[in-house]
Amino acid sequence: MNAFAGLGALGGIFVIIIGALYALFPLIVMMQLSRTVALKRDLSDALKALELANKQHLLSVKQLTDISTELETQNTLTRQLLKAYGHEPEA
Repeated sequence: MNAFAGLGALGGIFVIIIGALYALFPLIVMMQLSRTVALKRDLSDALKALELANKQHLLSVKQLTDISTELETQNTLTRQLLKAYGHEPEA
């Protein structure tokens, strides 16, 4: 009889543990979802920052290209002006 009583108590504890897990399952799922949403938000913010940095970098590259083009044009005009006044420009 004691064996049956011990088995019944063990089964009761098992049922209580399973019931507690069943009751806590939605809470666990909600915590995981909120963590996933927070990670998604952080990744989205990081992606926006990278896109902004990329746009700024592309803008600075464009500005440098424009400056380089302008310098080449000025260099060509200066050489032509030196030749017009009889000076041979250095290479």
